[in-house]
Amino acid sequence: MLPHKRTGCGYLWSVWLLVCVFERCVDAYPTGAPSSVCVSMLPNHGVGPQSTGSPFNLTVNASTYRHGELITVYIGSSETYRGILLQARSADSSAAVGSWINLPSHFQTLKCGTEASALTHSSARDRGGGKDVFTWRPPNTGAPQVLRFWATVVKDEDTFWTEIKSSALHLDASESSPNGSDPTGGSSGSGGAAGSKDHLAGCVSVIVTAMCVWLAACV
Repeated sequence: MLPHKRTGCGYLWSVWLLVCVFERCVDAYPTGAPSSVCVSMLPNHGVGPQSTGSPFNLTVNASTYRHGELITVYIGSSETYRGILLQARSADSSAAVGSWINLPSHFQTLKCGTEASALTHSSARDRGGGKDVFTWRPPNTGAPQVLRFWATVVKDEDTFWTEIKSSALHLDASESSPNGSDPTGGSSGSGGAAGSKDHLAGCVSVIVTAMCVWLAACV
């Protein structure tokens, strides 16, 4: 009986499948941005950001801020989007400051240096198409003299905009809350770690399945 002969076509198909599966697992984050992009704020989608002006605008309800005084942040557009990464940053640093609280549904916080210092999506669904409202709380200590809100907004896997900025907010040190408490008593929401773990587990499952297909093609 002649031995089974493995074909090059089977090998090529298997390798292609594995590469595609691995790339999608690494590059797509349907359950929120990972902490690895806290500084760059760039999604790893294999394409660059749009060079045209963003249809999304980032506005705030104040031009100054105080310790313990909540700031309302708006993302507005007639278009929908699927992903977002939102931070408050000092004018002279890429570090995220403050924390996000009272989150709307389908959003979660992300630890970018300090707990809940960034906000991201928690599910792959269309949102927006109007104005989304978020609440930011200044840090208890070390608040910068000048800050802006920065956003990366993802419309789909191949279309996203970066460096969407709000107008500058200046620290009003004349009236500050000594304890930086949240007057609404709200929660900061769930962290991004759970979403990342779920995403990793899903990727492992898909990769294992693909490897089984590869082994079957090689038998």
